[in-house]
Amino acid sequence: MTKQDFPEALLKPPIARAAYSDRTAWIMAELSRIAYIRFEGKENRLEQAIEALTALSDKAAIAKTLKTFLTENTQSSNKEMAKLSQEVNSLKYVISNTFNVGGTQAILVTGEADKIAVLAFRGTEKDFRDIKTDLNARFYTNSDGTKVHSGFRDAYALIKDQVTEAVNELKDYKLYITGHSLGGALALIATRDLNSDCISACYTFGSPRVGNVEFGEDIKPPIYRVVNAADVVPHVPPSYIVDGTYFVLRLLPESLILVKPAKVFIKGFMGYRHHGDMRFLTACKADYSNLKLRSNPDLFDRLGSWIKRVITNKKAGFTDHGIANYCNKLKAYAIKRIAL
Repeated sequence: MTKQDFPEALLKPPIARAAYSDRTAWIMAELSRIAYIRFEGKENRLEQAIEALTALSDKAAIAKTLKTFLTENTQSSNKEMAKLSQEVNSLKYVISNTFNVGGTQAILVTGEADKIAVLAFRGTEKDFRDIKTDLNARFYTNSDGTKVHSGFRDAYALIKDQVTEAVNELKDYKLYITGHSLGGALALIATRDLNSDCISACYTFGSPRVGNVEFGEDIKPPIYRVVNAADVVPHVPPSYIVDGTYFVLRLLPESLILVKPAKVFIKGFMGYRHHGDMRFLTACKADYSNLKLRSNPDLFDRLGSWIKRVITNKKAGFTDHGIANYCNKLKAYAIKRIAL
């Protein structure tokens, strides 16, 4: 074989790419949890402040109200930033950057010893903007023909430029991208957007579906999608139900009332699929003694596990989604694996 038989790029493999690790999964889950700390201010009362200001006409009263809001928000932000820094430091990382635009937040942390950087996106909160993002599930078609959840795409776009600039400054670092729930969806979009050979892996926890099959074809870094027992969020948008409904509607004559508009409407939500390798945390005892982590279990295994879990705990679909559950299970499993 001569040099002309292959491009020079083949001699430069992405050595930063990383295989799945139990300990790494736990650290990523912890950073996804830490990303929920409201570093922008625990009590963000901007809307209430605006409402109060519009009701005032006296300049002195306006100045006093504005000063009170700014002081309280700054104090709250400083307190939460201190908490954020403390928890990040406990994992032997330091804060490199924070991002906060609209309803989208993320943190960028670095581990100097191993030259590792982690970009962790915050998940869904009890915030109208987050709820609106989740519900905006109609596909957006990219210029390359791939399709992505419109709400998730718009949410990532708010901080895309800031994230890209911050990540590009960390040239000597191996980058991990992670997030829980909505944060997991944003992590996947960021992984596809950045798509660098310096990205080691993307870890998501309880992430909903983000795009169609083609959306994931161009993603280079490995994706590890961790799902806990009966967590309901990874099942939304409900792709197979939507696709099945459209198939049934196609069998009906369009002359029937509402069939044609129903087909047009549903088609905008068709084709959602998950991407990457799944790691499935089974339901287990409180002491985690029988906890298992299955790699890419088939549909029937998961369905049987889900039915058993929901029968014993009707709220499991929601309680299993909590990031604390992911952290605790992954920690217990990693410790057990270390002991082997």
